[in-house]
Amino acid sequence: KSLGLANVSLSAVRSTDNTLMQLLLSVPLQRGAFMSASMQKTPQAVTGRTDYASAPVTAEGVAWRLGMVAKDPSVPQDRTGFMGAVDVYSGVGQHGLDVASRAAGETWRLRTAGSVGRLGGHHFFGPPISGGFALVSTGDAPHIPVYRWNLPVAVSDARGVALVTALSPYQKNLLAIKPEEVPLQYRVASHEMTAIPRGRGGVWVDFSVLKERAAVLVLTWPNGQFLPAGTMVHVQPGGASAPVGLRGEVYFQNLPARVQLQERTQVQGRDHRCSIELEAPITDDPQPRLGPYVCAAGSAP
Repeated sequence: KSLGLANVSLSAVRSTDNTLMQLLLSVPLQRGAFMSASMQKTPQAVTGRTDYASAPVTAEGVAWRLGMVAKDPSVPQDRTGFMGAVDVYSGVGQHGLDVASRAAGETWRLRTAGSVGRLGGHHFFGPPISGGFALVSTGDAPHIPVYRWNLPVAVSDARGVALVTALSPYQKNLLAIKPEEVPLQYRVASHEMTAIPRGRGGVWVDFSVLKERAAVLVLTWPNGQFLPAGTMVHVQPGGASAPVGLRGEVYFQNLPARVQLQERTQVQGRDHRCSIELEAPITDDPQPRLGPYVCAAGSAP
């Protein structure tokens, strides 16, 4: 019978030489925890038991449970017993400890299970693998959530690598990252890929997320005037080109750490060329404004 959130049940089992009666009370608690209490009566003794369990864990976290069994004091060979267990789920496996105190004495058991392997030139540690799996690379971008069929299943580590388990073997598994969860300084080449692993086998999935060094450069003549709008500036190495805009500003989507800028324009009817060598500073700004840099070689206005 249900009493609000609680549930009460009464049962009896009769055999030729014994009768067992049991009363059970179970109560769900907040945040997924659970508590139960029961009492069993036989012609020989009365036994009571109470159990408490925290919410089960399916991802990383800790779950634990406690129990107590109260024996009939009139039976000398029995005594009250205690039991407890802790389960730890982490990125390197599943681990647990069981402890029990009974009439026969105290016992404990240590449990651990996990997986270790190497795929795509990267080693990995993880939980037990019973089906297919994928080792996912988010390229240059670390700590990016990975989704399977639009459900979050993993987050890439500092290397940009995530282990995704429980894939359906020999079937299509849609894996994805969300471009809006990738910082602006990274370019996402593809945000969805399909993985088809074999049974207890893995596949390498590379989203090829590349870090870009976007920057706005300010270029001037030696007298402080900005380069004319429309002047083409070429980058070496890489061969990228971009026009100068207003106030001598030129935007590059991916600027190498060490770069040489080459400019050619017409100044008072004559060809003008200049070359600027610079090192792009390391910064957390996704689009820094650098300069001004002086275009000194050749003629100036």
